[in-house]
Amino acid sequence: MKHAIGLMFAASLIIASPPAAAEKTTTTKPAKPQNAALSYWQAFALLPGLTRSEKKVLRKPASAPMDKTTEKIIKKSAAALKMLRRGAGIKHCDWGLDKKAGVAALVPHLPKARQMARLACLAARYHLHQGKQKAAVDDLMAALALSHHLGEKGPLVGFLVQVAIESIVVETTAKHLRHFSPATLKILGKRISAVPAGGSLASALRHEKDFLIDQKNNPFYKQAIELNAELAKIADLSPDEFAKKIKTIKNPLIKIQGPVLQRSCYIYAAVRAKTAMLKAAIAIRLGGKDKIKSTKDPYGDGPFRYKATKEGFELSSKLMMDGKPVTLTVGKAAQHSKERSRRK
Repeated sequence: MKHAIGLMFAASLIIASPPAAAEKTTTTKPAKPQNAALSYWQAFALLPGLTRSEKKVLRKPASAPMDKTTEKIIKKSAAALKMLRRGAGIKHCDWGLDKKAGVAALVPHLPKARQMARLACLAARYHLHQGKQKAAVDDLMAALALSHHLGEKGPLVGFLVQVAIESIVVETTAKHLRHFSPATLKILGKRISAVPAGGSLASALRHEKDFLIDQKNNPFYKQAIELNAELAKIADLSPDEFAKKIKTIKNPLIKIQGPVLQRSCYIYAAVRAKTAMLKAAIAIRLGGKDKIKSTKDPYGDGPFRYKATKEGFELSSKLMMDGKPVTLTVGKAAQHSKERSRRK
């Protein structure tokens, strides 16, 4: 008891004592940059449990009906979406992956990110249906920023999820583009250009090397490092050129990685083309179809090709995938009332 009283007395003296004068030579350490991953992890933790019917709705956010089920999903996901938007506003993102584990490194954030992105696209359509165009843009751009944060620093699988999510965001935006007012379209165009660059196939391969450094005991270590370096040098080529170069590589591991990377190169190119087409579609919606003449197909020697459809138009690139040109459908799927779609 006396000991406790003594501690209390000592504490009171410390509290009552005036603070020591600060030294003039003190230096302040630079503040650490905010980490978007911390907000994203909170968003993932706040993802609500979904029923079987709700999961079915979330699988196809671009075409899901705007009914009571969708409304219920969005309302109980409000907290998760809020944290997603917060993370999207932070440039720096470090997922804290265990690179020493090499290819066995755990990536639990990737499946959660896929679900979060689909949810954001569904929320965008719901807000657009309610006439809340700014909220819809915020949701779409938050999903796009999340995708780029996934692939920015590797590993390769993170880059592949980036590409998958970006494709969903671009296609969802394009299908419902006609429901945005001209003023909001201008904002949307600027927001797309302002999203962090994200990863490329070349940068993903370079960062993949970081996950191989501590695998020196692996019998394939040397071959893996050499192949990684060789592939990173050619990954910025066009898909066709990349495919040709891969055939000249003699590293035995290419038989395993070659087909996957070749396919990945085409998928990444397709998303790049679609994102460029989305920007072109915004210009066309604002200035008319003649704006197609000033667009630039990154995989052609001129503008994108334009084709009018019953509910909008279709843009296509000279980039071929699976024997067909890569296309973007604009203005399809009209599930919003005309009165609401005119609201800003």
